Amino acid sequence: MVLREENVKMLKELGPLILLTSSLEVIYQRLKDSSHRPLIEEGDKLENIKNILEKRNPIYGKAADFKVDTSTITPEQAVEEIIKWLGI
Repeated sequence: MVLREENVKMLKELGPLILLTSSLEVIYQRLKDSSHRPLIEEGDKLENIKNILEKRNPIYGKAADFKVDTSTITPEQAVEEIIKWLGI
């Protein structure tokens, strides 16, 4: 969705965009046994993930209003950070 600038504008009208990030290694560990990710299935999964991140991270980062690195925190901790940032 955020790969197209017009979509980013539309999404920002609905509210802030929050980017959940993780290190390449953590993403690989989370996805290495997945069979439902067509973009990484062919060939070396780690290399495919790396290539996708290199292309998309600058775009995602530019679109994001707030970023949370989930590499070393639980989903509950990520939610707490988002709620704190939102001020609710």
